[in-house]
Amino acid sequence: MSRFRRLLPACALLLAILLAACSGGTSLVQNEGGQSSATATAAGRRAPQGDSGAFKVNDKIKIGEDQYITVQKVKLWNGNGFIKADPGNKIVAVKVQIEGISKDGASYNPFFFTVKDPKGFEYNFSAFGEEPQLQSGNNLDPGDKVTGWVNFEVPKKTKKLTLEYQPDFFDIGHPARVKIAVP
Repeated sequence: MSRFRRLLPACALLLAILLAACSGGTSLVQNEGGQSSATATAAGRRAPQGDSGAFKVNDKIKIGEDQYITVQKVKLWNGNGFIKADPGNKIVAVKVQIEGISKDGASYNPFFFTVKDPKGFEYNFSAFGEEPQLQSGNNLDPGDKVTGWVNFEVPKKTKKLTLEYQPDFFDIGHPARVKIAVP
């Protein structure tokens, strides 16, 4: 047991380094001038200052110098013969497209997404839902695109959500926020 205790700090450090390497570059949302802020450029326009959900479905949002993200569609997933939402819940499926713009390659992962309801409750992505689901990768080259569904199980009465995209595990910078209406 003491041998395990001596290895534990080294394993924790190794895990932290691996997570940092997988997270890609900076996750700062940038405005047209390249300054880091909670706003960004969407489809060639500057997002309004102070609006935590400044972006909408189909806005192309620049994330740092690594990638663009576009929320293409939102729908409910009713389950299949084996998997359904828990009683009182529903599964919201969000189709996203990520485009690489960095020569070093961009990282993407469904873990980078969360949704928040108007009361501030946060929900992580669900491993089950609409297919094909967004996978993860570390080397999305400039011009290359990946598309997939990210699914969230939320209370059935939820009508509005804010999708947050934070492409790193350490919460450095500001997440991109997209307001979505839940069908």
